[in-house]
Amino acid sequence: MEITYNSYAAPPRIVVPQCCKVCDGALTIGGPIWTDPIHNVDFIKKFLPIIEERKEINHATTTRLEAILSGILEEEPLKHKALSYDLDYICHSIKSENLKKAEFIYAINQLGY
Repeated sequence: MEITYNSYAAPPRIVVPQCCKVCDGALTIGGPIWTDPIHNVDFIKKFLPIIEERKEINHATTTRLEAILSGILEEEPLKHKALSYDLDYICHSIKSENLKKAEFIYAINQLGY
């Protein structure tokens, strides 16, 4: 049997179960996701020192650029992980106070990760 599509046909429908087979919790489907790298780390490593040299030109813009690019470099070791966790959701689920991202990263680093 050959399946043909025309430009007016709806895409094939995927049937997803209503609950998880492991914990019986509700399933939420998300996506699509992009799993390939989205940043050129070599370029960022070359560009970051140039921004640091020119901070006095436009302090607000260069400070923001430096923060964004530094954040990309900090997250680069996780490039092989397709998805990330929502820290606020995790803290809410375990009834814990929300940590700041910097505090969480510091704690994980102190544990050797």
